[in-house]
Amino acid sequence: MKKIRIGKSTLKGSQLAYGCWRIAGTWDGRKVKANNRETGVKAILAAHEAGYTLFDHADIYCDGISEELFGLALKQSKELKKSAVIATKCGIRIPESN
Repeated sequence: MKKIRIGKSTLKGSQLAYGCWRIAGTWDGRKVKANNRETGVKAILAAHEAGYTLFDHADIYCDGISEELFGLALKQSKELKKSAVIATKCGIRIPESN
């Protein structure tokens, strides 16, 4: 996949970002099972093998579990660790339902 410079920085990342919102298989962290975790890590590694180096995250994605799974993928792949560029957001909150 083509790499591009990110903004005016010296960082280069894949032209497309891989969104990590649903890598745990659900939005709800209480519903994540062991097989969801395994599949999520495999998805990240497969995305990297396909050429993705820019990954989109947010602390709200699956109650933080998506970021945890990305950390596990980083531990498994030295190449991912060397080349990953992470775009993230924080402070997004869902209003409590009554």
